[in-house]
Amino acid sequence: KKAKLKIVKEAAINFLTQKKINLKPNGGYVDTHCHLDMLLRRFVGSKKFDAITSIDQTREEASKLFAELYDLPSLEEYEKNKDIPFEPNALFQPMVSIYCEANSINPFTSLANLFIGSEKEEENDYLITKYLPTVYASFGIHPNCATDYNDVVEKHIEERMNHPRTVALGEIGLDYYRKHAPRDLQRQVFEKQIKLAMKHNKPIVIHTRQAEEDTLKVLLKSGLPKDWKIHVHCFTDSAAFISKMLSHFSNMYVGFTGVITYESAQDTICEAVKVVPLNRILLETDAPFMPVAFPPQYHPKKHAKGAVCNSTHIPFIANHIATVKNVDVEQVFTQCRQNTKDVYGF
Repeated sequence: KKAKLKIVKEAAINFLTQKKINLKPNGGYVDTHCHLDMLLRRFVGSKKFDAITSIDQTREEASKLFAELYDLPSLEEYEKNKDIPFEPNALFQPMVSIYCEANSINPFTSLANLFIGSEKEEENDYLITKYLPTVYASFGIHPNCATDYNDVVEKHIEERMNHPRTVALGEIGLDYYRKHAPRDLQRQVFEKQIKLAMKHNKPIVIHTRQAEEDTLKVLLKSGLPKDWKIHVHCFTDSAAFISKMLSHFSNMYVGFTGVITYESAQDTICEAVKVVPLNRILLETDAPFMPVAFPPQYHPKKHAKGAVCNSTHIPFIANHIATVKNVDVEQVFTQCRQNTKDVYGF
């Protein structure tokens, strides 16, 4: 896994160098949807990760992951010399980490605490202050976990809305592709969480898969204002559906992942990329899922499926959007960075 991460990281840096793209500190990009807790588990290995018994061990494993991704000193080097300079590579960019299961929302069990830290910035440890780019968070129950939704979980979501780094509620929505929860329950839980978002004045992050008609029905039934900020993440449905949604909701934005680089997506999902205006697109990975298919000039293998997806894949997603839309990739970075600010405020 470490070797694959290194290959992907180097490929991304090579891409930025060859394209002469300068990701300035106030520009660059944001991975607007990833799952840091799941990424860490994938990186460490599920058996080893489940055997960890202390937060210090978890923190150490996380530092290894981020040191590798961003060319930072190891924890051992840092502990020997706390004045050692941290000079991360150009891929050290902000991200929004999503927590969408009951355990990951629970303030007593969640790894979110490790990545977004205390509500008081001065209390945060080396992992947050040194190894991580700025991490924001979103909390909500995924439709596949709708059977876990109850009053306690709802209370935890509401508590999480008060953290200064919480920028949205989600991912929430409908998933009719899988059958992990009854459809009627999914719709009920979706609507309840939309109303929570309105109560706390937070944007919503939507997961919708093979549930086009009902997704729109629930949004309309909930009373969500037409100008509410919405991020439809990892869009894989029809161009006609997203066009209809965008025409109704003036502040709806659409996230595209590495799926758009797959050969199977060129006649389907990429049609949606074509119809969504650039000023309504967000860059995201859905890490650790959806690794990109790397262009051969930047990666020794044509397709890197099986690699652990992470935020360093964003440049290749941006490049594919640029190709589909026939615009310069720097225009994609610039506009999507502004779009992120419009939705999430940073």
